[in-house]
Amino acid sequence: MGSKDPYAVQSFLRLKTQSLMQRYAHLSQAHVRQAALSLDKQLPLAVLPAPIPAPQPQILEIQAEPIRIPNIEAEPTPTNR
Repeated sequence: MGSKDPYAVQSFLRLKTQSLMQRYAHLSQAHVRQAALSLDKQLPLAVLPAPIPAPQPQILEIQAEPIRIPNIEAEPTPTNR
């Protein structure tokens, strides 16, 4: 697409919608690359802040006594008579 004004081409070809214009555009890879390079020159680069380092996990030592389970004897079950 050699024109800089897509609306003029759309009017010249009597295309009613922008989607029809996109259908018939048939852009070459070189044209798309040139457009991207042109935008790169015109748009300022966004400066991103430096990433914040994640804090290192702390390993805590926990001192606990073992759990003691009391020895509970099972109650006798009634037997069938």
